[in-house]
Parts: sequence; C-alpha cells; structure tokens
Amino acid sequence: MTLLESMVVLALFGILLTMAIPPTLRDYARSRSARDASARVAQDIALLERVAQDGGAHAGATLIITSPQPLNYACYRGRPAADAPGWRLGDLIVQRSFPDVSLAAGSVGQAGALLFARNGSVQVKEGDVWVDQHQTLTITLVSGDQPAASANVDLNLFTGGVILR
Repeated sequence: MTLLESMVVLALFGILLTMAIPPTLRDYARSRSARDASARVAQDIALLERVAQDGGAHAGATLIITSPQPLNYACYRGRPAADAPGWRLGDLIVQRSFPDVSLAAGSVGQAGALLFARNGSVQVKEGDVWVDQHQTLTITLVSGDQPAASANVDLNLFTGGVILR
C-alpha cells in the first residue's frame, strides 16, 4: 500500500466514525435528561423547604408548574392568595426549563403547585381539593422521545423528605 492509499482509507474510516458517534452521544444525552432533571427538581424542592422554614409567619414557598411538556416551572417565596387567603406570592427564586423532559401523566399537573409550609410539610391541591398529606407524591419525569428513560422524585408530603428513584 502506498501512503496515498493509507491516507484515503484513514479518511474514510474517520468519516464513518464521525457519522456513528454523534447519534450515540445524542441518545445517551437524551436518556440521561430525565435523570438530570429529576436531580435538579429534588434540589429545588430542598431549596424551597429551606426558604419556607427560614421565612417568617405567612411566608412559605411555592413551586408552580407552568408547562408539563416540555417541563417548565417557577419557584417563588410565599404562597398564592387563591390557595392561602391572607398570603401572597413573593419574589421569584428560580425558574427552570427542560426542553427534552416532560412530566408524566398522574404527577402534579399543569395547574399544579407545591406549597411549602414553615413546619416542613408540603401541600398539593388537585382541583378544589387538598391532597391528604399522609402520603408520598411521585413526580415522574420522562425523556422526550424515550418513554422508557424515566426518573422519579418521591416527595413525602408530611415530612418534606425527597427521594430520587
């Protein structure tokens, strides 16, 4: 083989390699997106619990889901007056957007909000009814085009404890 032939073979091999690697990396990144988003959601829940516990009377904190697909939410000091008369929604703490992740059906819905109290508990309202606090709420996040790639955040409504699964 001449040097020219070797260079052509290496160039073709390089082209084939660059065509094979990006889809693999893209698939890996998509499969990890739900797991990464669930870790961020758990961190934000822990942050809101600290904000609620460090605030004064009628302070609290709120996580409002603005879009389930793709997942978008905002975290605020305080609580909405519609859900807690005498209270008010305060400053924006953090706003998140996950373009490749959606909220699975059965989790806190689009109109859902998590209300964090000073005592460490969390309240959730489904329609006009408050959910029983003696249970664990599971928030399931799904990678956009890979429904099998999902991750869960379990939130104990009574204690505020968070577990990633």
